[in-house]
Amino acid sequence: MASDSGVRRTSAGSRLIPWLVLPIALLLLPIALVRGALRGLHAATLYARVWSRHAKWIVFVTSDSPKWKEHVETRILPLLPVGAVVVNRSKPWSKASLEGRVFRHFGGQHDYCPIGLVFERGKRVRTFRFFRAFQQAQQGDASALEDTQAAFEAAVGRAAHESPTMRRQR
Repeated sequence: MASDSGVRRTSAGSRLIPWLVLPIALLLLPIALVRGALRGLHAATLYARVWSRHAKWIVFVTSDSPKWKEHVETRILPLLPVGAVVVNRSKPWSKASLEGRVFRHFGGQHDYCPIGLVFERGKRVRTFRFFRAFQQAQQGDASALEDTQAAFEAAVGRAAHESPTMRRQR
């Protein structure tokens, strides 16, 4: 009687699977990259058509979470200039709107609320994620929240004087 000695026999089909999956994955990767780039280009084109008359465009996305609601309402929203758009995810909002598309594209899949997005002509979009900063502040370390808020405040800068429209709540 022959002992099995731990050697596992594989069929030809199971050896073929990695050779089939790899080419398919290599074909799908460029498609996924192009799709992401097109979504960003579409959001940027919408931004250019709708908001390009402003030197800066600011989108701030928040929710009614008790972890940050009071701080956001008393210390961040008053800093926003006229023309800034505030999206409250706890209230109905449209994913198809310009603000919704911009948030979904630049907000990503992690730490996306609260988030501040600052668009300036000719510059990259600046993203300020407040989620982890609020978590650290709840654990007793407010320095990350102060740093994030100071950086966001600096990026918002003089925008209050540059935009002729009213701030909109969405």
